[in-house]
Amino acid sequence: MFGMDLLKSFSNARYKESGFGCRCCGYMPYIIAGEIDTMCGFCEAYVSMAKLDVKALHPEMDTLLDSLHGLMKNGDWEGAVALAEQIKAGDDPYLLYGLGVMYRALSDAVYSHVDYSAKGFMEGNAAKRNNEPSLNKNNSMQLLSRSKEMLYRSLKIMGTKADDPELLYLSFLANMKLGMHVGAKAALDRLNGTGNERMRLYANTKYSVECKTRDSKGYLAALAKGLSPNSAYYVALDLARMKRFRESKGMLGILLRSAAMPEGRELLRRIYGAETASGL
Repeated sequence: MFGMDLLKSFSNARYKESGFGCRCCGYMPYIIAGEIDTMCGFCEAYVSMAKLDVKALHPEMDTLLDSLHGLMKNGDWEGAVALAEQIKAGDDPYLLYGLGVMYRALSDAVYSHVDYSAKGFMEGNAAKRNNEPSLNKNNSMQLLSRSKEMLYRSLKIMGTKADDPELLYLSFLANMKLGMHVGAKAALDRLNGTGNERMRLYANTKYSVECKTRDSKGYLAALAKGLSPNSAYYVALDLARMKRFRESKGMLGILLRSAAMPEGRELLRRIYGAETASGL
């Protein structure tokens, strides 16, 4: 379904910084000229020029979040964790969700440095994996636990404001990040009766591709027409499942030039792992 023509279309697309930061995580997504809204290239939240961004809502957080993204981009995981701990999300469901995604990304990054080819007792791996806080409070399991805590807190707060389309969409995302597909489907069903078209298409594509429903190809084709950076991830995921790794890596290359989506980096790592294991 997806071939070199689509890859070429994505390669020729011209993206630019949107100029407005995500309300959840502060990331400044890339857009195609003329667009006034999109999905965050890091946490997938809805971002619109017509809405207040994180800088306007939480000016004290803007510098922290910007620095945090910089540290994560440069691979300074310890520095990023220390900075993340300074961010006080309070009862803001958007910031709680954004922090949840950040801690999950940090957990994946730490775990990706586990080296099973090391000799001896692999002591260096223990600190990265071990879930005993006294050994390493920033190991991958602890970071994952913090991620879940933030996402659950966000969902609890959103439960009292569930009629807002943006919060319905955010509730859908939080449920998906937690692997709670029943809750995600309930939020999606409600979102399909409200919200804007971009939210609905993106949410339906995410759900159908990740949950492997029969209508996934149709949603994916519709989303890919817009050539948004995030849609490249879902095309790459679909290609990877068909073991079309070369094309999938091409799509992920486009994604990671224009977005910082943690799932994209994790999928690329898994593809390289699969190629190495199979001798490809």
